[in-house]
Amino acid sequence: MQQIKDKSILPHSSVLEDLSMIGELFSIANVEGPQISKSNFDAIDGILENGAILTIDNKKVINIGGINDGSYTINFNSPETANYNVTIKYSCIDGDKPLRVDINNEFKTVYHLPKTVDDSEDSDAIFTFKAKFYEGENKVKFHGDGINVAPSISSINFNILKSLGTYNLMTVSITEDDKEKINNSIKESPISIGSSQVFNENSLNQNIMEEKIEPIELNLTVPYDGIYDFSIPYMGLDSHNLKIEVNGIESDISSYLNMHSKDGTVVKLFLKGGENLIRVYN
Repeated sequence: MQQIKDKSILPHSSVLEDLSMIGELFSIANVEGPQISKSNFDAIDGILENGAILTIDNKKVINIGGINDGSYTINFNSPETANYNVTIKYSCIDGDKPLRVDINNEFKTVYHLPKTVDDSEDSDAIFTFKAKFYEGENKVKFHGDGINVAPSISSINFNILKSLGTYNLMTVSITEDDKEKINNSIKESPISIGSSQVFNENSLNQNIMEEKIEPIELNLTVPYDGIYDFSIPYMGLDSHNLKIEVNGIESDISSYLNMHSKDGTVVKLFLKGGENLIRVYN
């Protein structure tokens, strides 16, 4: 079993372009970025429409969604065009509830937010999703699916994103003629894992052409519960399927590595705040 705990594995070795390879499996999380004029919006900071109202203490927006489709809209000014983590502090006590998000008057996604213990401020939960915003003012509308009541919202926070870290799992299919070239390449430019050096290609490399490969495990820590992009750039002569397991639960996601998808295959994974164990196998 290959297990990688460091969250910043940096590539230094070169590989032959005509070989099958997997590289740079990574996820995205929020980190400090450019200064934003206002990144945190409380309940009182938004525009309420179609029956959505504030609680008496002005700390929460209620009556979002429903048959009148109550809504809570905020105007967010971004200093640049970039991806953000949007973190919602919310409550919903009658089971999971849908929350529709429109950005700049375009429908994006309906998220189903998990039930909370009660509707008190202390019991508020956190839900995070990723979205792209353009430089300048952006209109973000939170409402329902047209039928059901949506969660109540206490606050919205925007954090600009950059890569949390890169896990490089170089997988090559080599011929005997190429083996010496690959060995020499790795010895000349070893892969760095934290403070250790890997000189033997068998430590990280697996032949994806084999019927089965040894599962690869990643320990990945993220700041919030949310949906994260998991990118698998791939280039090779054949297409392959990989399965992904998160925290011991086999995902129904099967990533199809297409031989023509050199820009990468991206799947969305739900990760919990804190440490997550991701297994990749075929």
